[in-house]
Amino acid sequence: MRQRYSTRSRAMVLTIVLLCGLCQGAPRPAPLNIPESERRSGLSNASIKQIEDWLTYYADVIRDAKSDPSDPAAKSAQILRGRDGLVEIYETFDEAVYRREVARRVVKIVSPLLALRDPQKQINAAMAMSKIARATIQPGLERMIVNPNAAVRYLGWKGYRNIRTMMLIQSAPLRRAMFNSLKARAAAENSAPVIRAMLSFMVFPPIHPDTVTKERYFESWRRGFSIIGANWKRWCVRVVKGDAEMSKAMRRGADVVRRAKIMTAAEAKSQAKLLSMLMDLTWAAGVAYNNAMTPIERAKARIVAEEDSASRDQAEIARLQPLADANMMLLRDCEDALNELKGLESDKRVTKIKSALTSGRVKRRGAAVMVAVATWAELLAADGVKNAEQSWATYDTTVVAPATAPAE
Repeated sequence: MRQRYSTRSRAMVLTIVLLCGLCQGAPRPAPLNIPESERRSGLSNASIKQIEDWLTYYADVIRDAKSDPSDPAAKSAQILRGRDGLVEIYETFDEAVYRREVARRVVKIVSPLLALRDPQKQINAAMAMSKIARATIQPGLERMIVNPNAAVRYLGWKGYRNIRTMMLIQSAPLRRAMFNSLKARAAAENSAPVIRAMLSFMVFPPIHPDTVTKERYFESWRRGFSIIGANWKRWCVRVVKGDAEMSKAMRRGADVVRRAKIMTAAEAKSQAKLLSMLMDLTWAAGVAYNNAMTPIERAKARIVAEEDSASRDQAEIARLQPLADANMMLLRDCEDALNELKGLESDKRVTKIKSALTSGRVKRRGAAVMVAVATWAELLAADGVKNAEQSWATYDTTVVAPATAPAE
């Protein structure tokens, strides 16, 4: 592995940080002194004890942080010092043996912070854990993705994405646990930003890494993508209902489906499935966009006519514009993905939705978008794609409150 800094430089930086005096309370342990031979072949009990002492110290820095009326920034500064210290311990040495052992001890020592009632402490502990890029952090990530705090769950899936390739070379039970968790959490998750993180987890590079066999790599992708497919319709329903955060999240979903063309080797049956998924999402975004733009356009017309409802109309526009904007971006992504899946070259690309969204000649954009979506449905009928609107007839489209994005 190419080192960004030399081992000696890392150790010197850590020593300087330790000597700066990070917090009051428990005395600082002695600086890490782990022989290179151990870091390469296996750590002694004494070296493991050093790691545990430092992780405990920094975990306590976070745990013991308290608000100080005389210094409002003191608590946050202490928590950040603890978080950065945990990551610094992990990054001090590059050797895989050392980092695996640190990850194991992080699970043991730092995971309990996830149960604290203070969200700031929870999130910062989770941020540190998400940066521990070793498969031995998996038990900690499993705790994170079921945490009541959506921000912690989001960071758990971010951490899983960081170790995904490493997990694919682990034993079958560990790989199975990862995908079982994806299946369970995808079915239960309500936070749109967390769902976005799950979708990001499923963005596999098209070329398998040298450390993973081609068969295992693509089989793992197929298993994960089947989970995404099983929840796709339900997630699209949330877009239809006017959940702007879900529309933002599903931009990543469109990317996952677009990339699936390469992963499925463009098989005809698979292509029809992918096009159907994208058409469902395109229709959902079109409905949501139309439902937002129609009242926006009416409100703007009343304002131009100088009716008495101007202040009320301006408030309505301000309320609905973020929903319209989110679905406008999603619609653009969907059309790009549809063109790519169809294999259309730049001079033959279909841009009906883009034109409806941007043409200066369009007066009623919401209605124009729905016409463009219907045009796409007709184009895809020959590929075996069913009419999206008919397939949604049995779904409740009652508007729901959008999910709240977690702090990052």
